[in-house]
Amino acid sequence: MHDFSAIARQISFEALQIQLPQADVEILARFVPVADALILKSSLRELRGAVRNGVPGNFMQRLHRVYNRKISDLSRVFPALHTFETSFRTFVCYMMQDIYGTDDWWRDFYAYALSLNTTSRKSMPSAIGQKAISSDMADALYKFAGTLVLDKEVTNLLQRESKGEIRLSDHQIIQFSTLKDLRELIFSDWLIAKNYLVSEKPLTQANFLEYFETVRTARNNLFHHRQVAASKNLTSHLIILLDAIGVHLPSSYDSVLHQAGRSISFTAPIEKYHLGLHPVSRSYTITYQSAEQDHAERVLSGTCESEVVMNFMYSEKAIRLERLSHMKVVLNQPSAPETTQT
Repeated sequence: MHDFSAIARQISFEALQIQLPQADVEILARFVPVADALILKSSLRELRGAVRNGVPGNFMQRLHRVYNRKISDLSRVFPALHTFETSFRTFVCYMMQDIYGTDDWWRDFYAYALSLNTTSRKSMPSAIGQKAISSDMADALYKFAGTLVLDKEVTNLLQRESKGEIRLSDHQIIQFSTLKDLRELIFSDWLIAKNYLVSEKPLTQANFLEYFETVRTARNNLFHHRQVAASKNLTSHLIILLDAIGVHLPSSYDSVLHQAGRSISFTAPIEKYHLGLHPVSRSYTITYQSAEQDHAERVLSGTCESEVVMNFMYSEKAIRLERLSHMKVVLNQPSAPETTQT
Protein backbone atom coordinates (compact mmCIF):
# COMPACT_ATOMS: atom_id res chain seq x y z
CA MET A 1 0.00 0.00 0.00
CA HIS A 2 1.18 3.52 -0.75
CA ASP A 3 1.95 5.87 2.10
CA PHE A 4 -0.03 8.83 0.78
CA SER A 5 0.83 10.92 3.82
CA ALA A 6 4.51 10.61 2.93
CA ILE A 7 3.76 11.45 -0.72
CA ALA A 8 1.69 14.49 0.31
CA ARG A 9 4.47 15.66 2.62
CA GLN A 10 7.08 15.26 -0.13
CA ILE A 11 5.22 17.00 -2.99
CA SER A 12 4.07 19.86 -0.75
CA PHE A 13 7.61 20.44 0.50
CA GLU A 14 9.02 20.35 -3.04
CA ALA A 15 6.42 22.88 -4.23
CA LEU A 16 6.26 25.16 -1.17
CA GLN A 17 9.75 24.77 0.31
CA ILE A 18 8.20 24.45 3.77
CA GLN A 19 6.69 21.67 5.81
CA LEU A 20 2.90 21.78 6.06
CA PRO A 21 1.25 21.16 9.44
CA GLN A 22 0.42 17.50 9.93
CA ALA A 23 -3.33 18.21 9.83
CA ASP A 24 -2.97 19.75 6.35
CA VAL A 25 -0.74 16.89 5.23
CA GLU A 26 -3.45 14.40 6.18
CA ILE A 27 -6.09 16.35 4.26
CA LEU A 28 -3.79 16.54 1.23
CA ALA A 29 -3.05 12.82 1.55
CA ARG A 30 -6.71 12.07 0.94
CA PHE A 31 -6.59 14.05 -2.31
CA VAL A 32 -3.32 12.71 -3.74
CA PRO A 33 -4.76 9.31 -4.87
CA VAL A 34 -7.28 10.96 -7.24
CA ALA A 35 -5.63 14.28 -8.16
CA ASP A 36 -3.82 15.07 -11.39
CA ALA A 37 -0.27 15.07 -10.04
CA LEU A 38 1.02 17.81 -12.35
CA ILE A 39 -1.94 20.14 -11.78
CA LEU A 40 -1.71 19.55 -8.02
CA LYS A 41 2.00 20.45 -7.99
CA SER A 42 1.35 23.52 -10.12
CA SER A 43 -1.44 24.58 -7.75
CA LEU A 44 0.84 24.19 -4.73
CA ARG A 45 3.60 26.21 -6.42
CA GLU A 46 1.12 29.00 -7.13
CA LEU A 47 0.48 29.27 -3.38
CA ARG A 48 4.15 29.52 -2.43
CA GLY A 49 3.79 33.24 -1.70
CA ALA A 50 0.83 32.58 0.59
CA VAL A 51 2.95 30.51 3.00
CA ARG A 52 5.96 32.84 3.07
CA ASN A 53 5.06 34.02 6.57
CA GLY A 54 3.55 30.77 7.74
CA VAL A 55 0.77 28.46 6.65
CA PRO A 56 -2.61 30.23 6.85
CA GLY A 57 -5.50 28.44 8.48
CA ASN A 58 -7.46 28.37 5.24
CA PHE A 59 -4.60 26.94 3.16
CA MET A 60 -6.49 23.79 2.12
CA GLN A 61 -9.50 25.84 1.01
CA ARG A 62 -7.20 28.06 -1.07
CA LEU A 63 -5.51 25.04 -2.61
CA HIS A 64 -8.94 23.61 -3.43
CA ARG A 65 -9.91 26.81 -5.25
CA VAL A 66 -6.65 27.06 -7.21
CA TYR A 67 -6.75 23.41 -8.28
CA ASN A 68 -10.35 23.59 -9.45
CA ARG A 69 -9.75 26.92 -11.18
CA LYS A 70 -7.04 25.23 -13.24
CA ILE A 71 -9.48 22.45 -14.15
CA SER A 72 -12.04 25.10 -15.10
CA ASP A 73 -9.42 26.89 -17.22
CA LEU A 74 -9.04 23.71 -19.27
CA SER A 75 -12.78 23.63 -19.95
CA ARG A 76 -12.68 27.23 -21.21
CA VAL A 77 -10.30 26.24 -24.02
CA PHE A 78 -12.68 23.52 -25.22
CA PRO A 79 -15.23 25.72 -27.11
CA ALA A 80 -12.43 27.29 -29.18
CA LEU A 81 -10.93 23.91 -30.08
CA HIS A 82 -14.38 22.47 -30.79
CA THR A 83 -15.11 25.38 -33.15
CA PHE A 84 -11.77 24.81 -34.85
CA GLU A 85 -12.18 21.07 -35.36
CA THR A 86 -15.80 21.11 -36.54
CA SER A 87 -15.20 24.08 -38.85
CA PHE A 88 -12.21 22.46 -40.53
CA ARG A 89 -14.03 19.17 -40.95
CA THR A 90 -16.82 20.94 -42.80
CA PHE A 91 -14.32 22.97 -44.82
CA VAL A 92 -12.46 19.82 -45.94
CA CYS A 93 -15.70 18.11 -46.95
CA TYR A 94 -16.84 20.94 -49.20
CA MET A 95 -13.35 21.47 -50.59
CA MET A 96 -12.98 17.79 -51.55
CA GLN A 97 -16.51 17.71 -53.03
CA ASP A 98 -15.72 20.76 -55.15
CA ILE A 99 -12.34 19.50 -56.35
CA TYR A 100 -13.43 15.95 -57.19
CA GLY A 101 -17.11 16.47 -57.96
CA THR A 102 -18.45 13.85 -55.54
CA ASP A 103 -19.10 13.34 -51.84
CA ASP A 104 -17.81 9.78 -52.23
CA TRP A 105 -14.19 10.99 -52.56
CA TRP A 106 -13.19 8.79 -49.63
CA ARG A 107 -14.77 5.47 -50.67
CA ASP A 108 -12.18 4.04 -53.10
CA PHE A 109 -9.39 4.64 -50.63
CA TYR A 110 -11.42 3.08 -47.83
CA ALA A 111 -11.93 -0.02 -50.01
CA TYR A 112 -8.21 -0.06 -50.79
CA ALA A 113 -7.16 0.26 -47.14
CA LEU A 114 -9.67 -2.43 -46.17
CA SER A 115 -8.36 -4.79 -48.87
CA LEU A 116 -4.86 -4.69 -47.40
CA ASN A 117 -6.21 -6.81 -44.55
CA THR A 118 -7.58 -9.44 -46.97
CA THR A 119 -6.16 -11.80 -49.57
CA SER A 120 -7.72 -9.85 -52.47
CA ARG A 121 -5.54 -6.76 -52.32
CA LYS A 122 -6.51 -3.87 -54.56
CA SER A 123 -4.24 -1.33 -56.24
CA MET A 124 -4.02 2.13 -54.69
CA PRO A 125 -6.36 4.43 -56.63
CA SER A 126 -4.68 7.07 -58.80
CA ALA A 127 -7.84 9.08 -59.45
CA ILE A 128 -11.16 10.01 -57.88
CA GLY A 129 -13.77 9.60 -60.56
CA GLN A 130 -12.17 11.02 -63.69
CA LYS A 131 -9.83 13.39 -61.86
CA ALA A 132 -6.23 12.31 -61.30
CA ILE A 133 -4.73 12.89 -57.86
CA SER A 134 -1.17 13.63 -56.81
CA SER A 135 0.91 11.04 -54.98
CA ASP A 136 0.86 13.28 -51.87
CA MET A 137 -2.94 13.45 -51.92
CA ALA A 138 -3.11 9.68 -52.45
CA ASP A 139 -0.94 9.19 -49.35
CA ALA A 140 -3.13 11.60 -47.35
CA LEU A 141 -6.32 9.80 -48.42
CA TYR A 142 -4.79 6.41 -47.66
CA LYS A 143 -3.85 7.51 -44.13
CA PHE A 144 -7.35 8.93 -43.59
CA ALA A 145 -8.84 5.65 -44.84
CA GLY A 146 -6.56 3.80 -42.42
CA THR A 147 -8.12 5.81 -39.58
CA LEU A 148 -11.59 4.79 -40.78
CA VAL A 149 -10.75 1.09 -41.16
CA LEU A 150 -9.67 0.90 -37.51
CA ASP A 151 -12.90 2.46 -36.22
CA LYS A 152 -15.59 -0.08 -35.32
CA GLU A 153 -18.34 2.52 -35.52
CA VAL A 154 -17.45 3.23 -39.16
CA THR A 155 -17.60 -0.51 -39.85
CA ASN A 156 -21.04 -0.71 -38.26
CA LEU A 157 -22.30 2.30 -40.25
CA LEU A 158 -21.08 0.82 -43.52
CA GLN A 159 -22.74 -2.50 -42.69
CA ARG A 160 -26.02 -0.66 -42.11
CA GLU A 161 -25.54 1.15 -45.40
CA SER A 162 -24.97 -2.15 -47.22
CA LYS A 163 -28.34 -3.33 -45.88
CA GLY A 164 -30.03 -0.22 -47.26
CA GLU A 165 -30.79 1.20 -43.81
CA ILE A 166 -28.86 4.45 -44.25
CA ARG A 167 -26.88 6.42 -46.83
CA LEU A 168 -23.52 7.66 -45.53
CA SER A 169 -22.31 11.11 -46.51
CA ASP A 170 -18.78 12.44 -46.29
CA HIS A 171 -19.97 14.80 -43.53
CA GLN A 172 -20.70 11.74 -41.40
CA ILE A 173 -17.45 10.03 -42.31
CA ILE A 174 -15.29 13.09 -41.69
CA GLN A 175 -16.44 13.02 -38.04
CA PHE A 176 -14.05 10.10 -37.57
CA SER A 177 -11.04 12.00 -38.90
CA THR A 178 -8.15 13.11 -36.74
CA LEU A 179 -6.76 16.61 -36.94
CA LYS A 180 -3.71 15.07 -38.57
CA ASP A 181 -5.95 13.65 -41.31
CA LEU A 182 -7.48 17.10 -41.92
CA ARG A 183 -4.08 18.76 -41.94
CA GLU A 184 -2.72 16.34 -44.53
CA LEU A 185 -5.79 16.58 -46.80
CA ILE A 186 -5.23 20.35 -46.99
CA PHE A 187 -1.43 20.40 -46.89
CA SER A 188 -0.80 17.67 -49.48
CA ASP A 189 -2.21 19.74 -52.38
CA TRP A 190 -1.56 23.21 -51.02
CA LEU A 191 -1.52 24.94 -54.41
CA ILE A 192 -5.12 23.80 -54.92
CA ALA A 193 -6.28 24.03 -51.31
CA LYS A 194 -5.11 27.61 -50.81
CA ASN A 195 -7.58 28.72 -53.50
CA TYR A 196 -10.38 27.73 -51.10
CA LEU A 197 -9.13 29.97 -48.29
CA VAL A 198 -11.37 33.00 -48.05
CA SER A 199 -9.25 35.35 -45.96
CA GLU A 200 -7.43 38.14 -47.74
CA LYS A 201 -4.58 37.77 -45.26
CA PRO A 202 -1.73 35.68 -46.74
CA LEU A 203 -1.12 32.26 -45.18
CA THR A 204 1.90 30.32 -46.41
CA GLN A 205 2.13 26.54 -46.46
CA ALA A 206 4.83 26.69 -43.77
CA ASN A 207 2.69 28.96 -41.57
CA PHE A 208 -0.31 26.68 -42.02
CA LEU A 209 1.69 23.63 -40.95
CA GLU A 210 3.23 25.39 -37.93
CA TYR A 211 -0.04 26.93 -36.71
CA PHE A 212 -2.05 23.76 -37.28
CA GLU A 213 0.47 21.73 -35.29
CA THR A 214 0.22 24.16 -32.35
CA VAL A 215 -3.55 23.68 -32.28
CA ARG A 216 -3.36 19.91 -32.82
CA THR A 217 -0.96 19.48 -29.90
CA ALA A 218 -3.17 21.60 -27.62
CA ARG A 219 -6.28 19.70 -28.70
CA ASN A 220 -4.71 16.30 -28.00
CA ASN A 221 -3.41 17.44 -24.61
CA LEU A 222 -6.83 18.79 -23.66
CA PHE A 223 -8.70 15.66 -24.71
CA HIS A 224 -6.27 13.57 -22.66
CA HIS A 225 -6.81 15.95 -19.73
CA ARG A 226 -3.28 17.31 -19.73
CA GLN A 227 -2.66 20.96 -18.91
CA VAL A 228 -3.32 23.38 -21.75
CA ALA A 229 -2.78 27.09 -21.35
CA ALA A 230 -4.62 29.55 -23.57
CA SER A 231 -1.24 30.98 -24.60
CA LYS A 232 -0.82 33.86 -27.02
CA ASN A 233 0.52 31.42 -29.61
CA LEU A 234 -2.47 29.10 -29.32
CA THR A 235 -5.09 31.84 -29.42
CA SER A 236 -3.43 33.74 -32.27
CA HIS A 237 -2.94 30.57 -34.32
CA LEU A 238 -6.56 29.57 -33.77
CA ILE A 239 -7.73 33.00 -34.91
CA ILE A 240 -5.50 33.04 -38.02
CA LEU A 241 -6.41 29.52 -39.17
CA LEU A 242 -10.14 29.97 -38.64
CA ASP A 243 -10.01 33.39 -40.27
CA ALA A 244 -8.53 31.67 -43.34
CA ILE A 245 -11.72 29.64 -43.79
CA GLY A 246 -14.10 32.48 -42.93
CA VAL A 247 -14.73 31.86 -39.23
CA HIS A 248 -14.41 34.76 -36.76
CA LEU A 249 -13.34 32.97 -33.61
CA PRO A 250 -13.86 35.78 -31.04
CA SER A 251 -17.55 36.20 -31.88
CA SER A 252 -18.09 32.44 -32.29
CA TYR A 253 -16.49 31.76 -28.91
CA ASP A 254 -18.50 34.49 -27.19
CA SER A 255 -21.72 33.16 -28.74
CA VAL A 256 -21.06 29.67 -27.39
CA LEU A 257 -20.40 30.97 -23.88
CA HIS A 258 -23.37 33.34 -24.03
CA GLN A 259 -25.73 30.49 -24.89
CA ALA A 260 -24.32 28.11 -22.30
CA GLY A 261 -27.08 26.01 -20.79
CA ARG A 262 -27.42 24.59 -17.34
CA SER A 263 -24.58 22.57 -15.93
CA ILE A 264 -25.08 18.87 -15.26
CA SER A 265 -26.69 18.36 -11.88
CA PHE A 266 -25.14 15.61 -9.75
CA THR A 267 -26.82 14.86 -6.45
CA ALA A 268 -24.98 12.64 -4.00
CA PRO A 269 -23.81 13.20 -0.42
CA ILE A 270 -20.10 13.26 0.44
CA GLU A 271 -19.28 10.10 2.34
CA LYS A 272 -16.38 9.39 4.68
CA TYR A 273 -14.74 7.08 2.15
CA HIS A 274 -14.67 9.73 -0.62
CA LEU A 275 -11.21 11.02 -1.51
CA GLY A 276 -10.57 14.70 -2.14
CA LEU A 277 -10.12 18.14 -0.68
CA HIS A 278 -13.46 18.83 1.00
CA PRO A 279 -13.28 22.40 2.33
CA VAL A 280 -15.77 24.01 4.65
CA SER A 281 -18.82 24.98 2.60
CA ARG A 282 -20.31 28.40 3.30
CA SER A 283 -23.87 29.53 2.69
CA TYR A 284 -24.52 32.61 0.53
CA THR A 285 -27.69 34.44 -0.45
CA ILE A 286 -27.85 35.77 -4.01
CA THR A 287 -30.32 38.56 -4.70
CA TYR A 288 -30.87 39.14 -8.41
CA GLN A 289 -33.19 40.75 -10.93
CA SER A 290 -33.87 39.82 -14.56
CA ALA A 291 -35.40 42.39 -16.93
CA GLU A 292 -38.61 43.84 -15.44
CA GLN A 293 -39.16 41.04 -12.95
CA ASP A 294 -39.11 41.53 -9.19
CA HIS A 295 -35.99 40.81 -7.20
CA ALA A 296 -35.51 37.13 -6.41
CA GLU A 297 -33.31 35.29 -3.94
CA ARG A 298 -31.45 31.99 -3.98
CA VAL A 299 -29.33 30.37 -1.29
CA LEU A 300 -26.26 28.55 -2.59
CA SER A 301 -23.25 26.95 -0.97
CA GLY A 302 -19.59 27.36 -1.89
CA THR A 303 -16.12 28.04 -0.57
CA CYS A 304 -16.08 31.68 -1.71
CA GLU A 305 -18.18 34.35 -3.47
CA SER A 306 -16.67 33.72 -6.91
CA GLU A 307 -17.46 29.99 -6.71
CA VAL A 308 -21.06 30.76 -5.73
CA VAL A 309 -21.42 33.26 -8.59
CA MET A 310 -20.11 30.66 -11.06
CA ASN A 311 -22.50 28.04 -9.69
CA PHE A 312 -25.37 30.50 -10.04
CA MET A 313 -24.46 31.38 -13.64
CA TYR A 314 -24.18 27.72 -14.63
CA SER A 315 -27.51 26.86 -13.03
CA GLU A 316 -29.49 29.59 -14.80
CA LYS A 317 -30.91 29.40 -18.31
CA ALA A 318 -29.11 31.45 -20.94
CA ILE A 319 -32.21 33.58 -21.62
CA ARG A 320 -32.35 34.64 -17.97
CA LEU A 321 -28.66 35.49 -17.89
CA GLU A 322 -29.20 37.60 -20.99
CA ARG A 323 -31.73 39.71 -19.08
CA LEU A 324 -29.81 39.81 -15.79
CA SER A 325 -29.61 43.43 -14.60
CA HIS A 326 -28.67 43.15 -10.91
CA MET A 327 -26.98 40.64 -8.62
CA LYS A 328 -25.76 40.84 -5.02
CA VAL A 329 -24.00 38.11 -3.03
CA VAL A 330 -24.02 38.07 0.78
CA LEU A 331 -22.38 35.56 3.10
CA ASN A 332 -24.93 34.06 5.50
CA GLN A 333 -23.62 34.18 9.04
CA PRO A 334 -23.97 30.93 10.98
CA SER A 335 -26.55 30.92 13.72
CA ALA A 336 -25.20 31.70 17.16
CA PRO A 337 -25.09 28.64 19.41
CA GLU A 338 -27.93 28.41 21.87
CA THR A 339 -27.04 29.17 25.45
CA THR A 340 -28.46 27.39 28.42
CA GLN A 341 -29.19 29.07 31.69
CA THR A 342 -27.89 27.55 34.83
